[in-house]
Amino acid sequence: MNRQMRLMRLVLLGAALSLLCLGLAGSGEHVTLAQTGGTLSYGSRLYATLSTEAPVATYSFTGNAGDLVTILVESWTGTLDAKVDLIAPNGVILAASDQNRRDDEPLGAYLAAVLPDGGIYLLRISGQNGTTGDFLLTLLGRGAPTATALAYDQPVDVAIPPGAAPQVFSFVVEDCPTTLLVTNPAEGLPFTFPFLVKVRDQRGQTVALLRGGEELENWVTVAPHSGRYEVEVKSADPAVGGSLRLLVTCSNVNPGCPPGQPIAGLPGGLAGLDSCLLCPDPDDEVPGGGCPDLNFRAWQSEGNPLEIIVRWEAAPGADGYAVYVIGLLGGGGEVYLTHSVWTPGDPLAFTWVLPEGYTGFRFILRVYSGDTVICTAQTEVTIEGGPTCERFTAWLAEQTDTSVTIGWSDYPGAEGYWVVVVDATTRTVLPGWPVVLPPSEHSTSITGLPPGDYVAAVAPYLPRGGPICIREVPFTVGEGPGRQFICVISTDRRDVPVRVGPGYSRSIFAFLTPSVAYPVIGQALDGDGNQWWQIDKTLIPGHEMVISLWVAASDVTESGNCDNVPPGDVPPVIPEEPEQPTGQWLPCGSCDTCGHPASECVTSPEGACLWDPTTCAGIPPDDGSGCYAVAITVDAGRCQTPVAAMLDTPPNCGSRYTPGTTISAHAVAVDPKCNVEYWSGCGASGTENNITFTPPSSCTLTAHMYYGN
Repeated sequence: MNRQMRLMRLVLLGAALSLLCLGLAGSGEHVTLAQTGGTLSYGSRLYATLSTEAPVATYSFTGNAGDLVTILVESWTGTLDAKVDLIAPNGVILAASDQNRRDDEPLGAYLAAVLPDGGIYLLRISGQNGTTGDFLLTLLGRGAPTATALAYDQPVDVAIPPGAAPQVFSFVVEDCPTTLLVTNPAEGLPFTFPFLVKVRDQRGQTVALLRGGEELENWVTVAPHSGRYEVEVKSADPAVGGSLRLLVTCSNVNPGCPPGQPIAGLPGGLAGLDSCLLCPDPDDEVPGGGCPDLNFRAWQSEGNPLEIIVRWEAAPGADGYAVYVIGLLGGGGEVYLTHSVWTPGDPLAFTWVLPEGYTGFRFILRVYSGDTVICTAQTEVTIEGGPTCERFTAWLAEQTDTSVTIGWSDYPGAEGYWVVVVDATTRTVLPGWPVVLPPSEHSTSITGLPPGDYVAAVAPYLPRGGPICIREVPFTVGEGPGRQFICVISTDRRDVPVRVGPGYSRSIFAFLTPSVAYPVIGQALDGDGNQWWQIDKTLIPGHEMVISLWVAASDVTESGNCDNVPPGDVPPVIPEEPEQPTGQWLPCGSCDTCGHPASECVTSPEGACLWDPTTCAGIPPDDGSGCYAVAITVDAGRCQTPVAAMLDTPPNCGSRYTPGTTISAHAVAVDPKCNVEYWSGCGASGTENNITFTPPSSCTLTAHMYYGN
């Protein structure tokens, strides 16, 4: 399993693989296509084909929590040995098909499942071992039925009139091997009532089919703690009615039926059948669809907060396990990352090295007996404290006409530092890269490059984890820069202000993004003797509206050669606006020193220049309803394409929202490379194009955009 678990860590190399894979685009590897078959509904039947060029077909359908779905694939022509995967809305494979035993069709596929959640599910149909051909797909489904609960040791008599619809019962297994005993009380030879009892576990899979007609009793024994079972009772012949008795009991206390003993009280003349009608054996158990407490847990390692330890205990009757990893995003989103399987002899534990960008992880354990899922369990962990990727940064430290030096910060616990150099035009990895440098080295020189654009990627290399926290440093060779010693600043905080000039009295324009290296182009002292760095303003969205941008040296960490930074171009202090008559607010745009777009600067009755995006965005004044007015704006940043942002939730209080309303919004651009960098205002946060938030008051929501790959 250790080999297989190492494959899970490949998700940590996402940024690196995006570079390397682009370099392999011309490898000539054979490309196959998946075909999208469209949307299905319950009751759908259709014909389709799998071929060598399109070996996978996918279909979608909408289901509700508790629906029982049945998928049947019949091989029609060719040698197609069909397989079906049912994929839940969160991307996890909920169930995989078995051989079509219902029709004894060795090349067909059959799958039944109870849907755990509402949403859009996918059916992925493929051929085992690359087989192809035509197939007939049938999708059946029904909602969760109303079921009568069966209690332990309390028999229930069921009358089934001719032509009656199936009756549904249910029971939940306790901590003992449990037997469902079905008794036909009618006498006569043969036993004339052909009852049919279908038993499904909580996965929706049929675990027993109990028939009457020639037997007085039939039963099934299921494992302890194996969950909820559904019992469907009907007559196999709609024209024939009858009655039967259902009894749920622990197998070893079945009333009047010691394990392994003949059933007493058979009708006269049936003594010769005693040896065939034995009581249920508690050892003859059917694995069910629920888990006992396997102590399935996940927690952050005390020795290394960037590792999560995942462990569980063995399940009775299990001979295999699989664990699925779901990454949790800020704002409630999640994404399927990977999964891997266990085989007998593997340890029931593994270490998960954290990829970047997730607030936590959910681990889903599936327990197998052969190819059958016995049960599932899940656990979740929230990432707290410890070193994070925000503490690691890289920069261009020095450049000459023929070489560059890349520097990076220290990363506690790193086994070394992984470095790769890529041609930015062809996206190919240069010969001799990547390399892993010793942990004591925090820079490397790159020489002998022909003129062109390049990207150096640097990452800490962790034991068992490989490279994480990958940082890219772009640079250009061949423009004759001479010898340059470059100073950069960075921070691991989110509250470092960027001001429009050196000095704490200057307006705040933005805040630094943690772990980003900002080149320094100048320096100055303020009136109190504090040192300030002038940064390259083009890295800050909205920079066109200011002359220069400055950061206090005491708020950041310097890297590179910062002793020879030239004096910066200090902008003049804009004189205060003439004093305005008291009691009068001047309109938006009446001043331009609030540190934000001038169109959102207003003058107060006292003559102060204030930032008031709510009023300037057109939010109407309080109408006395107590409801909140919400507006939405866009900071396009470097995007050179039309950008729009919208509130998707309609107002529920006139043109406003009642307090506590959860609102959805999204931003979209014509150019797909233009996306949301972050949201601000209205208490919202997140980096996805779609967001959900609950406004604390009347406010303006702003989508800050960026342009990139």
